Amino acid sequence: MALTISHTTKAGVTHPNSYWLISDVDIFKKFVDSEDMLRKSLDLADNEQPEIQCPQKDRQAGYYLHLTVVGWASAEARANFNAPIAALYRYPTKHPTHVTVMDTHEIYDLDGVHWDTSLSTTIYEQAYAHLKTLDFFSGATDVD
Repeated sequence: MALTISHTTKAGVTHPNSYWLISDVDIFKKFVDSEDMLRKSLDLADNEQPEIQCPQKDRQAGYYLHLTVVGWASAEARANFNAPIAALYRYPTKHPTHVTVMDTHEIYDLDGVHWDTSLSTTIYEQAYAHLKTLDFFSGATDVD
C-alpha cells in the first residue's frame, strides 16, 4: 500500500507523482474510559461548549496509532534507493528512515489515529484511509 500525490517541496520543486509510505506505526492501548480532564479543568457542564474536549485517545478506551509517513519523488525513486523528499509526523519518529536532510512537516492528525479492531480491514488499510482524510493528501491515489 502507498499513496501518490502531486507534491511541491519547500524548495519549490514539484513532483507530480510523489510516492508516500507509512514508515512507522506505534500502537497505544488505552484500557479504560476516563473523565475529560480538559473540560473538568475549564469547569464546563455536559451541554456547555461540546466542541471543547480533550483528544479521543485521552478519554476513550481503545487502540490508537502514531504514524510517520515518508515520501519520495516517485515510486521509481524509492525502488532505486534515492533519498526521500519529505517526512510527515506529529512527533519526530524514533526510527529515522534516512540520514539525508529532507523536508519535514508536523501534522497533528498523525497522532491519536483510532484503530477499530472490530473492523475486517487491516491496521494499514485504516491508517491509509485516515491519511486520505488529511489536507496534505487531498486527491491522493492508492497504489500497490
